[in-house]
Amino acid sequence: MKNIRKAMLASLSLSCLLCGAAHATPRADALMKSFDTNGDGKISADEWLGNKRRFQKIDANGDGFVTPEELATAFDNAPAGAGPNGEAREGGAKANSPEPHKVPLFQLKNVNSQAFLSGKTPKEQMHAIGMQESGLTAVFPRGGGCHPIDHVFGEVWQGGTDKNKLHSGADIPAPYGEPIHAMADGVVVARADGGGEGPRKNRGVLVVLQHSPQDSGLPVWSYTLYSHFSKAPELEIGQRVRMGEYLGPNGRSGVPGASREPHLHLSAFISESPRYAVANDTVVPEGGRFIDPIALFRGQLPMDTALMRDLPAAQKVTPAAYKRKSGEIVPAGAKLIWPFLCKG
Repeated sequence: MKNIRKAMLASLSLSCLLCGAAHATPRADALMKSFDTNGDGKISADEWLGNKRRFQKIDANGDGFVTPEELATAFDNAPAGAGPNGEAREGGAKANSPEPHKVPLFQLKNVNSQAFLSGKTPKEQMHAIGMQESGLTAVFPRGGGCHPIDHVFGEVWQGGTDKNKLHSGADIPAPYGEPIHAMADGVVVARADGGGEGPRKNRGVLVVLQHSPQDSGLPVWSYTLYSHFSKAPELEIGQRVRMGEYLGPNGRSGVPGASREPHLHLSAFISESPRYAVANDTVVPEGGRFIDPIALFRGQLPMDTALMRDLPAAQKVTPAAYKRKSGEIVPAGAKLIWPFLCKG
């Protein structure tokens, strides 16, 4: 219930604080208690999980903190009944929407929104929803000659000095401009062109695909996130893509440090529900968990990181299907492939 409440409150901040003046003080108090993690009676920019421009607007005196009084004023000025981006609060996606499973953040159930939205979520909380090293390794049948991973999922992030920050995906180095391909059939549910305000903006240019069980052959809904493209892919939200379809060129947009070579940052999430929300270009799946992208190639449950960690060493070696530069899929019939074409 606590996580659901936080998700609901976070959605308020993203939507100009959803309720009218009649309920301003109680709602403002609840939002303050949810976001004020250090208990100092005000919300700093780091504690705020919503849109940063909204934070700056609410912070009337520009001191870098939102006070209860400033929150109450923001509630007083909010349009009655307004929802995220000015939409009505009731219901989910509109009829005939290209995003039929997208809903406002506050409607999601069983979700830890902070883990997806905040880059400063405590390590223990990230471990609880799957972000830790799994020990899985990918191997490629018939001498695939595929670009391998050099920084694994769940390790301490190598891009800074914060030893509590974990790597949310797997890094695959490849030449600048090397084509990146969709790992499975799916739908574009998010994209960012390298700017933005959220804590994940260091991912640069990115695309997120949602894959139904029919798309991937997996018994769950899954998501693949591809980032650091050298330029924005020519894809639209709601667009259907096919396994092996070209997404965009590899690059290093958003990559910290001049010495790091171009690479694909690949993240994966799973959920039993098709519903998701998007905030600050970040996809938040309902009941979502982070998994090692290699776990997708198991083709079956379990995939959760804690269970992967407990597997015998021999079972952690995972064959990964791929597409040859000739167009051949190895092995034939695979529904999920490596994101770069392979030489083998």
